[in-house]
Amino acid sequence: MHVLSFDTETSISDSIHGPSFRDKSNDIYTQIFAAHPKTVEVVHNENGFKRKLATSLYDVDLLIGHNLSFDLCYLISGQDEQFEKFILKGGEQWDTQLAEYLLTGQQHTFSSLAELQFKYLKQKIKSDRISYLYKKRIGADKIVKARNRCKRLFALYEEYCRSDGSTPLLIFKAQYERAKKEGMLELIKMVNAYALTLSYVSCTGICLDLEKVENSLREFNLKHIEYLEQARNILIKNVWTDKRLPPFNINSPDHKSAALFGGTIKVIEKRQVGYYKPKPIYEEIETGIYTKEEFYDAINDNYYTVKKPIIKRQLIGFEESKPKYKNFEIFIDVKGFGIPKSFTYRAKKEGLYATDDAVMKRIATHTKNEDVKTYCELQKKSMMFKKAAKTYCQAFLDRNIDGKLYPHFNTTLTKTGRLSSSEPNLQNVSKRNEFGKILHSMFVAPKGWKCVQIDFSQLEIWVLAWLSDDALLIKHLLDGTDLHIVRLQYYNSDKTYEELYKLCKVDKDPYWDKQRTFAKTVSYQMAYGAMPPKVTESTGLDLEIVKTIFEKEAQTYVDAANFSVKVRESIEKTATYSKAYDIPASEKRGKNGHNVFGNVELLPIFDKDKNVCYNKQSLRRVGYWQSPTGMKFHFLDSGREYKGKLNRSFSFTQPKNYPMQGTAANIQGATTAALLRMLVEKKDKIQMINEVHDSKWFYVREDVLDNCLKHLKTTIENVPKIFLEKFNLEVPFNFPVEIEVGDNFAEMTKYQF
Repeated sequence: MHVLSFDTETSISDSIHGPSFRDKSNDIYTQIFAAHPKTVEVVHNENGFKRKLATSLYDVDLLIGHNLSFDLCYLISGQDEQFEKFILKGGEQWDTQLAEYLLTGQQHTFSSLAELQFKYLKQKIKSDRISYLYKKRIGADKIVKARNRCKRLFALYEEYCRSDGSTPLLIFKAQYERAKKEGMLELIKMVNAYALTLSYVSCTGICLDLEKVENSLREFNLKHIEYLEQARNILIKNVWTDKRLPPFNINSPDHKSAALFGGTIKVIEKRQVGYYKPKPIYEEIETGIYTKEEFYDAINDNYYTVKKPIIKRQLIGFEESKPKYKNFEIFIDVKGFGIPKSFTYRAKKEGLYATDDAVMKRIATHTKNEDVKTYCELQKKSMMFKKAAKTYCQAFLDRNIDGKLYPHFNTTLTKTGRLSSSEPNLQNVSKRNEFGKILHSMFVAPKGWKCVQIDFSQLEIWVLAWLSDDALLIKHLLDGTDLHIVRLQYYNSDKTYEELYKLCKVDKDPYWDKQRTFAKTVSYQMAYGAMPPKVTESTGLDLEIVKTIFEKEAQTYVDAANFSVKVRESIEKTATYSKAYDIPASEKRGKNGHNVFGNVELLPIFDKDKNVCYNKQSLRRVGYWQSPTGMKFHFLDSGREYKGKLNRSFSFTQPKNYPMQGTAANIQGATTAALLRMLVEKKDKIQMINEVHDSKWFYVREDVLDNCLKHLKTTIENVPKIFLEKFNLEVPFNFPVEIEVGDNFAEMTKYQF
């Protein structure tokens, strides 16, 4: 196998796009290649490489680098034909940042090359001065152009580049051995292939309807203000009645906390503390006495005397005395609505309680006070439209390039291995809320193409069936049994499954359709590891009903219910003291921050105010569960000090959630990676543009729609074939997908072949 370490140094623009390929003015000014740590080639170009490779990839099988997606996107966006040939002949990549993320059980997210250099090689070579220049937005273009004027700086820069060429090869060797030893080699290869595909996808771009974005931005901002004012009026009318209080500020955490839960508001009050000393009043009078002053007359050269009267001031009275004021701090008690404190939690500021979205939702679900319920709903709507305007519409306008968005995919961010995106975030745009469909309608297809969404159906449930090998659950899934109706029957035992199916799916009875929606929400919450109290809060169902669903689910699908128990057993069995370098340090320091004792991270203990402190006698433990694909999920224990004793345990929800979400992420990754060759070969017919949770977004040309969709469906559903090739694993069934087609991603219909 021929390997090549690859890195680039680029220009850095002052635009919102920063140093990335998204800014058209950015280019590559230095390219670094190394087939061996001792033979590093550094190539500079003062005019830029026009996003093309300066070497041949003809005999290269594996590209090695750190955060490779940054570098490769320049080549993909520059449409480098040589790089496309590298992909078509089966070329692979090894990203040391991505490998480290997986090797540490998704604990270490955005590790730097310098960190890994110190961890694996016990050395620090790179110059901090060059990193400092990059932070000051002095990119490779300015350094290369100043090579003759700043020779010492350029020598440091070349040394910096050589380190970037040799270090990834040495780290790769150490990571490769570790991955092989821990049974993670095939997983890291697959996830790297996935990341390579995402680099290709991120350069395609998502077309925007800019006129709709601008109109929606105005509408969302107006609705935000309208709902905010309505919410403010409710609070002023009911609880903000003391005239000494300042004008109610709906955006103030102090004011909202006091209005809902009661509290005190600090007010500056001006009080009179006496009078100023009165000022005297004088009158000016002539005394009748004169003085002599001599002046010289330049014209007639004569002397003469000018006499002026002397003026005296005489006291005739005093001005009226003015009052003297001083500012005093007073604290006004606000009774508020008196919402129970159990619905919220203490904020960082003393005497203040949280009023975030989750708290508002909890209050609205359980309160019987209609004014409070209305206020919570109005505030939630207001914040929702504010987010829609700022986080999405404004970001779409700021970050688009010629009407296209180029999302930045984060492959090393989440604890489960799930994909996220930023600049802007396109992962959390839901169609279910008031503005979600409007946002989706902004993503349109180019002329002659169609928007296509291919979505795995109930992916987490199919994953659970595979991991747990629950025969009944597998049978129900393969038979097409509606699991939401099965759960609906748990608390409607007087009706058979067939009767409920007819009411919900055939007759579409409004009441039963709504009940099925509740059961569907419970299904998703259970899949994410939520417990009955949390499910009750999010669905509004009675706690006893939710407990019944959980109990009967465990009785119906026994093996599926026992799966999380097996995961917990694995965690306890593998639990050991954590190594500090495998856990990223907290940004905070001191009392609320990261602490290490003897190269081991200490166990954080939460006091009654939920502040974190550390106990040197209690070291933090970490256990893991490893999926069939080799992916490790590390679970850190947490502790609470109670009556002088330390109680420590692992989370209950994480072992239920992470294995399913992580394995689902592997299925998404493996199926997306399987499409790369086709995306390059048929780029004039099929373009993948995004991946959102369990769905993949495409543009497909209208005249070849049917054939392309058949090919995509066959490839994506055939998880058994992909997993057999990638991991030598036997998966007993395909994972079904649903396909929707439309002119934009809001107005889509199910596609029938």
